[in-house]
Amino acid sequence: MSPDRVINLHVDASIPKVSVDATRIEQVLGNLLVNALKYSDSETALEVEVRQVNDEVRVLVTNRGPDISAEELPKLFDRYYRTPTARGGSAHGLGMGLYIAKGLMEAHGGRIWAESRLGQTTFQFALPRMREGAFH
Repeated sequence: MSPDRVINLHVDASIPKVSVDATRIEQVLGNLLVNALKYSDSETALEVEVRQVNDEVRVLVTNRGPDISAEELPKLFDRYYRTPTARGGSAHGLGMGLYIAKGLMEAHGGRIWAESRLGQTTFQFALPRMREGAFH
């Protein structure tokens, strides 16, 4: 990560357990944080939030920077896709990180998506909470 950037972490007081491969979820979160740092305004903080929504645990990573158009949002998770802004900028990448993150989320029974508007982009992933009586 970048030592000169601020990342604000907000975690709800009560988060239910989820059954995951911690290394793979760390990979997903790491990818979202690296992307947020690469594509956000360097003077702004990143926001990371963990909360329960219905029967899911959601993790949100929000940054401030250029909007991603509504037409581009569904393509972000395609193999090798990079937005025109990303291709034309100085940030390097192959367009594989979000594609891999999507596969890992689906393998965990979860989902991942992005929303962007008014200079703010939020990537979210959701994992199903562990059912009562399930093995740890």
